[in-house]
Amino acid sequence: MTSYETTWDHIPEDYKEGEIINLKVKDRSNYRELNVTAKIKFKRIEEEKNDWDRLLIGRYTGGSFKEGKIKILEESERDIPDTKAGATRDLGERRGYMLRSMIEEREEEKE
Repeated sequence: MTSYETTWDHIPEDYKEGEIINLKVKDRSNYRELNVTAKIKFKRIEEEKNDWDRLLIGRYTGGSFKEGKIKILEESERDIPDTKAGATRDLGERRGYMLRSMIEEREEEKE
C-alpha cells in the first residue's frame, strides 16, 4: 500500500465522498508530486479491498493530518490548479519568484 498526502486546498469544498476528482498528491515514499484522477473515502474500507491507498490530508500551514483512502484511477501530466483562492505555490515556484524579485530590486538600486 502506497501512502500519499495532499492539502485541503486541492479538494473542492463541495466534494462528495466517492466522486471522481482531479487533484495534486505527493507520494510520501519519494516526495514526487503527481496530478491524478482519483476517488477519496474517509470511511473505513475493508482490508480485502486493497486497491485503495493511504491518503493524509493536511493544511499548508501545518498541523495534524486527517487520514483517508485514495484510489488513483489515472495519472496525468497536465497541471491541476488549486481549487481554493489563496492556495500557495510549491517551494520551487516561491523560491524562483523570490530570487527574481531580489535580482530586480538589486538592479533597480544600481540605477
